[in-house]
Amino acid sequence: TDPANSDKEVVSTVILDNAAPTVTVNPKASVPTLNKKITGVAEGTAVVDGAVLDTAGQAAVAKVGSTVSYELDSVAPDLTGYSNYTFTFKDQLTGGLDYVSGSFKLKVGSGEATMISPTMSDDGKSFSYTIPFATLQTYAKGDAIVLTYDCTVNSSALSYDYENNTAKLEYSKNPYTTDTNETPEKKTYVIDINLDVLKVDGTDNTKKLSGAEFKLYREVTSTTTTSAAEEGGEDTTTTTTTKEYYKWADNKVTWVTEENADVFTTGEAGNLTQQVRGLDKGIYYLVETKAPTGYNAPKDPIAISISVNEADNKVTYRSEEHTSEL
Repeated sequence: TDPANSDKEVVSTVILDNAAPTVTVNPKASVPTLNKKITGVAEGTAVVDGAVLDTAGQAAVAKVGSTVSYELDSVAPDLTGYSNYTFTFKDQLTGGLDYVSGSFKLKVGSGEATMISPTMSDDGKSFSYTIPFATLQTYAKGDAIVLTYDCTVNSSALSYDYENNTAKLEYSKNPYTTDTNETPEKKTYVIDINLDVLKVDGTDNTKKLSGAEFKLYREVTSTTTTSAAEEGGEDTTTTTTTKEYYKWADNKVTWVTEENADVFTTGEAGNLTQQVRGLDKGIYYLVETKAPTGYNAPKDPIAISISVNEADNKVTYRSEEHTSEL
């Protein structure tokens, strides 16, 4: 019943009555399925528009401190012939993701989502949740079973190329034994992005320059509407663009005024002594606030666009002179 799980077999023993040798045989059980996907990314209470990397929800770009929402999808099994049935969700995280306490919810069929309490590992990086047999018996065969929860991207994500979240479903395979099978593992991926600089001499790019200082900012546009002061007049709309500067605080990315922004400095190798950490896709501006001794700083900031190509699931960094892919 699941092409990705086709090595799992369901067998019915059949006895034919000689008086009526033509019969229709229905298997007593089917192989359960499991799908896992990312349904959204949020920064605080604001949902990040278009944050999911692919339409299947298998990957997303999310900066450190943001919240990623997950969904596990299965269906209620056929319990014919069973006096007990194991139906257990299992999920494992890498170190850069933390479960959000109280976010676990279960929805069956057209019912309302209800809060659940799964069994968590001591390190908080894996959980299991078993639907009791008595509860399964109240479901109709084939009812959609949806488990949802949230995770935050923590500062440990900076030590990985990506964070993956692996899930599988353990289920009973024989009504006459306690034997179980597991569905193939389903993985989703969360990518956070770091930014570095290589500062070199304008005429000799083998000469690395130390002592250059940079700040990173983004532009945020807001719109306000003012009602007409007199009857019959038209409302006026004002669009304002402001700069928000990067700062790493409380193990996450924050955006502050220029005066409070982090300053990034190049070392002897020409690279930043500390990378800009935990970015997500978007347009950023790198401004050189102090040039190395004997040099002039560029007049204009460098625009850096971080985008996603869904066709091959690559994250692309673009500046005026350089493109690289992850």
